[in-house]
This record gives sequence, C-alpha cells and structure tokens, in this order.
Amino acid sequence: MRRLTKKCGGRWQLEEPFPVMDGKCPLQACVDSLGEYEDTGLTPDKIREMDKLFAEKCREVAELERKIAGLEASAGEGKRRNGKETT
Repeated sequence: MRRLTKKCGGRWQLEEPFPVMDGKCPLQACVDSLGEYEDTGLTPDKIREMDKLFAEKCREVAELERKIAGLEASAGEGKRRNGKETT
C-alpha cells in the first residue's frame, strides 16, 4: 500500500510530493482511499488487533510445522533402525 499521508507535528498531512494515483488529483485519491477504508467498518484499533492476532497465528503455525517435521524425522529414523525402510 502506498502511503498518501504522513504525520508531522502530531497532525496528518498529504505526503509530498503529492501522490498522483491513477491520474487523480491528490485530494481525490485521499478521499477515495478514506472511503474504501470506511467501507471495511473497521477502526484502526481493530485493524491493529487483527494484525497482532495474525502474527500470533503465523508463529503458532510455524511451531506446529517444526513439530511435524521433527515427528516425521523421528518416524523415518525408527523405520531405518528396524530395517523397515523401503527404497
């Protein structure tokens, strides 16, 4: 996502040089972007909460993938020790 704004002195203002998106004037691009955001019905706090939960779930999935890989490796070693490995 390309930023249309920046924070300066605690206030939001248009990014300079003014972004021209799809041939639109900068103000119209900002209004269009704001409208799309408002259509989601989500507040900034809710979006940050969703982002935090998504990152948490990604970490959980990565940990489960590591556990599965470890179990698969252990199962393969067990087969080789018992002479049951197929080629």
